[in-house]
Amino acid sequence: MLLLMTLLVMLSPAHEASAACYPDGATEECTVGLCKGERSCDVHWGSCVPSGQSIVSCSVCGRQGNVACSEDGSLIPGTCSAYLNHEECNGCDDDGDGLIDEDIPPLNLPFNPCDPQGNGCYGDLRCVAGGWACVVRPNQFLSCSDQCGATARKQCQPDGSTGVCTRTTAAPEACNGCDDDGDGVVDNAPGKGAGSLTRACVGQSGECPGSIESCGIHGWSGNCIAPQEACNGFDDDCDGSIDEGDVCRMDAMTCTCTPTTCAAQGKTCGSLPDGCGGTLNCGSCGASQTCIQNTCVQSCTPTTCAAQGKTCGSISDGCGGTLNCGSCGANQTCTQNTCVQNCTPTTCAAQGKTCGSISDGCGGTLNCGSCGANQTCTQNTCVQNCTPTTCAAMGYACGTYSDGCGGTLACGTCPGGQECSNRVCVELCPANEIRCCDNSCSVRRRCVATNCPPES
Repeated sequence: MLLLMTLLVMLSPAHEASAACYPDGATEECTVGLCKGERSCDVHWGSCVPSGQSIVSCSVCGRQGNVACSEDGSLIPGTCSAYLNHEECNGCDDDGDGLIDEDIPPLNLPFNPCDPQGNGCYGDLRCVAGGWACVVRPNQFLSCSDQCGATARKQCQPDGSTGVCTRTTAAPEACNGCDDDGDGVVDNAPGKGAGSLTRACVGQSGECPGSIESCGIHGWSGNCIAPQEACNGFDDDCDGSIDEGDVCRMDAMTCTCTPTTCAAQGKTCGSLPDGCGGTLNCGSCGASQTCIQNTCVQSCTPTTCAAQGKTCGSISDGCGGTLNCGSCGANQTCTQNTCVQNCTPTTCAAQGKTCGSISDGCGGTLNCGSCGANQTCTQNTCVQNCTPTTCAAMGYACGTYSDGCGGTLACGTCPGGQECSNRVCVELCPANEIRCCDNSCSVRRRCVATNCPPES
């Protein structure tokens, strides 16, 4: 008989909640529509209680999971157990918030930077386009004073390369591979592109008026573009001879000179020779301009350490110069030109954390990893996913019981004249009678049932 009842139980559909079962307390999986659930045996099978998961599969970023179910056994659109509670660096929306790879902290700690070019331009390993890349920290400079012949530096670029070498104190542009005047361009005439700097050629007799020598990669090119010799007492063609080739024939008494102009020389301010022994006045500059090498350039008001919120080290003044923002005190370190307290960062293990991101106690962030399947990250600790049952789902009217997830269900108390027996409220037995397991009262202490089910 027992074997037959067991077979009947095993073959009963999950939705037949009224079918007899054995033994009490047994459980089996069941479904409510497309939702998974569980029902318990209490003489008869109870109702199927949804577990929160369905039999409908889903996929998120290559991870497999199942669509979630509500308490009434219906599918919850847009849900999937494969979603994480944090982002991973994979070019995918892991947490389902519509953003990709957001708020992911760097892999390295602040005191252990990366150096993509190996030149001292340090950075952090950050998530870029679904992968880890070294992103150079802003406002870093390397010294290049030996290149410019004066105090100079070059700024680190986002890819770890360096910009042009710029003098910290602006000076007239020279042919030296540096940005001497602080306009951001190397070896250039004011307001023009790189390599546009020129000068008059220098011959055996000195400077040759009207001639042009260009600045090359490694200094002055040595290639001279000079006009024809004229009768003016200068070495115009820069060949070492003055007024040669009968340009000043005494029999014709001719000795002519055509003076140059400010426009021809590309000059806009100040005074300069006209090439014939005279002087040209090229005018003056407007407001907020300065005359440099006979060319008007925009003036610049340097910034300050306080205005930039910097408290240590050296920073650019925004006009080609350098600001010294001081040094830090004891037990402090200058980080990105700001004094910060020296600090030993904690670890995830020391804090007993197993998932998500937490502070390292020193202004940085620790990534404590992610949880496994059927787990949720709660307060940075992985806990097992669980849907607690309810008094109504269990058919309990009174008493206190487990909710199946480590919690407690309080199903209420009975009114006066009643007591809680076998999870339901029943009338009190007379004083000379006892309560039986079937909730009946007996005078002779003889009950039909001999084994009562546990109360929890």
